[in-house]
Formats: sequence, structure tokens, C-alpha cells
Amino acid sequence: MRNGKLLALLVVFDVIQLISGGVRDEVKARAGGSVSLRCAVNTARCGDFHSIKWYKENRRVFVYSPVVDFSKAEGELLQRGSLSLDNQEAKLTISPVQT
Repeated sequence: MRNGKLLALLVVFDVIQLISGGVRDEVKARAGGSVSLRCAVNTARCGDFHSIKWYKENRRVFVYSPVVDFSKAEGELLQRGSLSLDNQEAKLTISPVQT
């Protein structure tokens, strides 16, 4: 990769957003840094949901289900993914970002 880690690493995740009807967001981050992938959750407006899943390309990398109180990093995010929640959003943080 030209200029090593100084080039921005494009991290594209398909983020399922319940309010936006499945909108895909593009998120950019630098290798070695951290990135947060947000998913809006409005249960007051949209009702309960079964799960939220984050994907990188066609591979699922994180799943969260409030129904069974379950969250799990998968594949390449096993040691680098963490989830935080509040009443309006689920946020997956990845650190460090890798190429």
C-alpha cells in the first residue's frame, strides 16, 4: 500500500438501520485508529426488534439481539469489537482498525 498506514483505509460496512429502512453507511478510518459504527434504534417509534447485524463485505462481523440479551463479535473482530447501547442507538466500536 502506498505511503503505508498514512493512507486512509476505507472501511465499508453495511449497517442495518431500523429507522432509515436498511440504509447503508460508508465509514472511513485510518489503520491503527478506531472507528464507531452507529445504528439508530427507536423502539418507541418502530417497536421491538430481533437483532442488529454488522457486515464487512459479505461476512457478518458482529451481531446483537436484545431478545436473548446476546452480543458477539465474529471473525476478524473477535478481539477488536465492542458494543455500547442506549435508548436511541447501538454503537459498534472497532479498535484498532486493520488493513
